[in-house]
This record gives sequence, C-alpha cells and structure tokens, in this order.
Amino acid sequence: MIVSILYDYIGPGDYRSMLDQLYDENGYVLENPPYPPSKDYLLGTDRDARDNLLLVLDGLK
Repeated sequence: MIVSILYDYIGPGDYRSMLDQLYDENGYVLENPPYPPSKDYLLGTDRDARDNLLLVLDGLK
C-alpha cells in the first residue's frame, strides 16, 4: 500500500502510456503486445502494452 502511494512521486509518469511493437537493431518486428512476463515486464503487459505490475501498484490505492 505504501509503495502504491509513493509510486506517484517516485515512479515514471508515463506508465499508463501504450508501447509500440518491439523492434530489433535492423528494424524488424520482434513482438506485438501483449508481451509475456520477462525481466523488463515482471507481470507482462496488457493488450495495450501497459505494464501490468505498474497498473496493479497504481490500482492498490
């Protein structure tokens, strides 16, 4: 609960923004949303490519 409240002040302000497709260094599409859990997105993403962990933290309030 405390992390949820403090996240508005210390976390990134754009966590609700949607991500595009993931590209490699040659410009080829690697993946489309939703992304599975990984080291970048611990709980994965929703179909709009928003980080589920950050959405849960915000929703705890």
